[in-house]
Amino acid sequence: MINPYEPPSQGSQAKTRGLFFLAVLLLVIAVLTPILGLAATVFSMMDSVDSLSQSESPSPDVVAGSISSSLMFTVIGLVIGIVAGICGVIVLRRARRGASSSQT
Repeated sequence: MINPYEPPSQGSQAKTRGLFFLAVLLLVIAVLTPILGLAATVFSMMDSVDSLSQSESPSPDVVAGSISSSLMFTVIGLVIGIVAGICGVIVLRRARRGASSSQT
C-alpha cells in the first residue's frame, strides 16, 4: 500500500521531470515547424519566380509544378506541427498525472 506521507522516490521525480522536458520539447517543435515550413515555402516560391523570370517562355506546367513543390513545405510543417502538438499534450498530461500522484 502506498503511504501518502512518504516523500516520493527520486526515480519517480526524475521520470516526471523527464516527461515535462519531453512535453516542452514537443510543444516547441509544434510551434516552430509550421513557421519553418512557411519560411521554406516563401524561399522556394522566390526561387521559382526567379527561375521563371530567367526562362524565355515559361509554360503553365512548369509554373504549376514549382508552386506545388513549394507548397509541400507548408504541408509537411503543418503535419509535423500537429502531430508534435498532440503528442506534447498527451505527454504533458501524463507528466502532470505523475507529478500529482507523487505529491500525494
